[in-house]
Amino acid sequence: MSISLREWFTRRQPSYKGRRKDLQQADFQNQVLVGEDYSHANLSQANFIHADLREVDFGKANLSQADFTSALLNQANLCAVSGVNVSFHKAILDDADLREAILEKANFDQANMVNALFSRANLSESSFVRANLCKVNLNNATLTKVDFRWCLLIDAQLRAANLVGANFYKADLTHADLCESNLTRVKLSAANLSGAKLIGANLSGAHLDGANLSKAVLSQAIISLAQCTHVASLQGAIMPDGLVYNPKFHRLA
Repeated sequence: MSISLREWFTRRQPSYKGRRKDLQQADFQNQVLVGEDYSHANLSQANFIHADLREVDFGKANLSQADFTSALLNQANLCAVSGVNVSFHKAILDDADLREAILEKANFDQANMVNALFSRANLSESSFVRANLCKVNLNNATLTKVDFRWCLLIDAQLRAANLVGANFYKADLTHADLCESNLTRVKLSAANLSGAKLIGANLSGAHLDGANLSKAVLSQAIISLAQCTHVASLQGAIMPDGLVYNPKFHRLA
């Protein structure tokens, strides 16, 4: 049975940073909790729907099955949090810090995460459908089988990310940095990769039908010319051989 915020406060012990607080199934719906400290807490199955959680410290908390739908999490600290099936649907996470978070099968659909930090996070099998990830930092993150369909990733940092089996259908990756990333079997159909950096990226088996690769940098990338046969544009792209795309020399058929 869930407990209310009032009930929890009446029975809680004095806290200090680092104490493990047991708030399993706690109900914080619609509460204003700006700047509170829930670091190291057990927040599994907690309800934070529509809560104001700006600048809250959730560092190393257990968030399994917690619900942050439509919550405000601007500048929140979620470093090294863990949990499966956490929902951030339509949440606002602008400038939030999720470095080294382990959030497999999380739901970030339609969330706003501009400038958020996800470096070295494990987000395997999570969903970011129609999310705003502009200028996000996903360097060295584990993103296997993640769903990025219709996602905004303009100027995003995805250096050395593991993206095996991810889906970027109609995603906007304009000027994104994917250098040294593993894009094996990734779906990039109809995605916008104009001006993207893919230096040294592994695109083995990637689907590129209808993708816009104009002015993309593919130097030293692992990709075949056959994969580029049905791309929408390669105009101005730098090919794996280091030369600007020229149909006379780079025969796609």
